[in-house]
Amino acid sequence: MKYIKYVSAALLLLLFAAGCGKTYPDYEQFLSDIINAQDEFLSRIGSASTPEDIAESAEWFSARLVELDKTGKLLKQKYPESAGWESAPPESLKDDWDRFQAKWSEFEERWNLEMSGDVNYQRMLHDPDVKAAFMKLARTMDAVSFL
Repeated sequence: MKYIKYVSAALLLLLFAAGCGKTYPDYEQFLSDIINAQDEFLSRIGSASTPEDIAESAEWFSARLVELDKTGKLLKQKYPESAGWESAPPESLKDDWDRFQAKWSEFEERWNLEMSGDVNYQRMLHDPDVKAAFMKLARTMDAVSFL
């Protein structure tokens, strides 16, 4: 158990040192946060067994998108040059950007699969609370512009 602490501390130190030399470490983290939010949402939806679970998942994702939007706006202020990154990201973010784009496509595919789930799942989607949560999520997704 004692060794786990030392190994963890050494690993954190290495990660911190590796991140210090990067040009846009906070933007890299931001892209990872978006990917993690997508994955978490799909995981929650995939493991939902009641309409309440689905509604809570949609509410969670909606709130997370709002948080990410705030972070994205702060990063746009910090890096005004980021306005053109969608078509041509800086070399230091190229790999992260490509990973983000690939994950976004995967997210859309998985989302469509989840929404076309089994009959019981389809029934849960017609629950009034689930519909309301998804309507709120749709409005949130339309309103955010974090990239």
